[in-house]
Amino acid sequence: MASSSTQSLSHELGGPLEKCISSCPLLEKFEVMPSVQHSPSGAPSPLSAGILGLLDLRHPKSFCAAEHLVKDNHLACISQWKHLSSLTLAWLPGILHGKCLIEITKGCSRLRFLSLAYIGLQGGCVYQQALCEALKYAKSLQDLRVEQPYLRVNDTLCKALQHCTQLTRLCLLTLKSQFSHNGVLSVFHECKNLCVLHIVTGSSGAACKRLTTDLNARYKEQRPALNVCITTGNDRIESLGKVAQVHMKEVILLRSHVCDKPIGWNGLSPV
Repeated sequence: MASSSTQSLSHELGGPLEKCISSCPLLEKFEVMPSVQHSPSGAPSPLSAGILGLLDLRHPKSFCAAEHLVKDNHLACISQWKHLSSLTLAWLPGILHGKCLIEITKGCSRLRFLSLAYIGLQGGCVYQQALCEALKYAKSLQDLRVEQPYLRVNDTLCKALQHCTQLTRLCLLTLKSQFSHNGVLSVFHECKNLCVLHIVTGSSGAACKRLTTDLNARYKEQRPALNVCITTGNDRIESLGKVAQVHMKEVILLRSHVCDKPIGWNGLSPV
């Protein structure tokens, strides 16, 4: 049974967010993610690592206890932000099923950017089913980034992605799972604006090369800006050189899009 202090903290987690929603109803960008820090072992957190799939989940993290207490019901109220266009949710081990994602995509019809990373227990992708359902309502989504070791890029996920007809950039970092060749092709067929695809997968290097070649052969002429990078976990560092810097900064890297250095920051005079 949870202690009274734990129950109190869990109850309080949703309070500030609900107050924020009522106080800032026109909010457009929102993030729930850890601060830049290192674990006692010296392993970087997701943000300080700053790049795909490099977080070593074997090392304990020094994050606060509140992150483990954030549940689906605490995040479901995000759906009340009707003007929300950008959402990042990262390192929330307390999420059990991810059904809050369905409420969010239903309520936030203007959502164009969605980034999910290390949500729920790491032995699987606990929110895979909920994500597939949520994508059916993400009609305005243009950029999708999902970093989850056991995310399955299967036919079910690919079929759900086909509902996101405005999708322009797609980044799936899974490491432990394989992808569906025909499923990915079907996403490109339905999403006419899709021109950036970055997948880090547990599939073989030969399978990655076949899909990359197939996509370029079919769509490079129709979509001149096409940038396809499909690689194995072992080659993920080398693959970064194949990605344009603008896509690297805006989609590929796990980073904050709210707590960013303003333009001209280095030129400001000290106060």
